[in-house]
Amino acid sequence: KAALTPPGFAPTVDQLRACGYHFVIRDSSTTAPTTATCTPASGEGPAPRVLRLCPHCGAVRVPRSHHCRTCGRCVLKMDHHCVWIGNCVGHRNQKYFILFMLYLVAGTLTYTIFAVPMVVELHAAHSPYLEVYSYSLNTFALSCALALTVSVLGMGGYNVVLTCLDLSSVEMAQRQANMRYVRYRERVV
Repeated sequence: KAALTPPGFAPTVDQLRACGYHFVIRDSSTTAPTTATCTPASGEGPAPRVLRLCPHCGAVRVPRSHHCRTCGRCVLKMDHHCVWIGNCVGHRNQKYFILFMLYLVAGTLTYTIFAVPMVVELHAAHSPYLEVYSYSLNTFALSCALALTVSVLGMGGYNVVLTCLDLSSVEMAQRQANMRYVRYRERVV
């Protein structure tokens, strides 16, 4: 479900026009328009609003949305583009991604726990029928499973903590960059 559920894309000006909104796009000195004024088609309702547009895809910049270079669209509450599921992690599929990470942690941990006694028993057997490469192959498989378990546990834990803090990894990276800039300015001043 994490791979097949769309992450939730920000609406484009064309989609909002199809819903009955009129737009006046302000052309600035840059190559792509950055703002638009939106009014309902009926003329009734709220006052016209100035909306920011994404300079890359032209979608309306909703708060907490970010442009994904891989997908080529703005994603609502974008966390990151995951190469393992081949999809962005955003507002609509974040729950499925967290569950995917938890199931991955449980699966790798279960494999590692059940593989340890088998490898220990294989090494203790000293059977002449067992060849040397089976010892090394099983030990290598166990060490790979242990490394995968530790790395998946770290990534899953990080994503669960960010979800509990209601932050995305993009927002956390922006916070850390802002903190580095503040520390740099304090040092300079």
